[in-house]
Amino acid sequence: RGVVLLGLNASIDTLAAGFRDAQRSRTCRGFAVGRTIFHEPSRAWLAGEIDDAELVRRIRANFERLIDVWRAARTEARAA
Repeated sequence: RGVVLLGLNASIDTLAAGFRDAQRSRTCRGFAVGRTIFHEPSRAWLAGEIDDAELVRRIRANFERLIDVWRAARTEARAA
């Protein structure tokens, strides 16, 4: 049981700030995002600006960055 942060279409930097704000919460368990991860890469792909491989690379990079930011915020909370 707990709470998850919703990303809507927030930037990764905005979500990172939210993760830091929630770092000491005992009820916040994770995050649920989609558009933050795939919106801009998908827009570029649909416009023919990038190919399939670049689409996958960008989406993966966005997701991995969010995971890193989440873990860093949680690590800071445990250290405090």
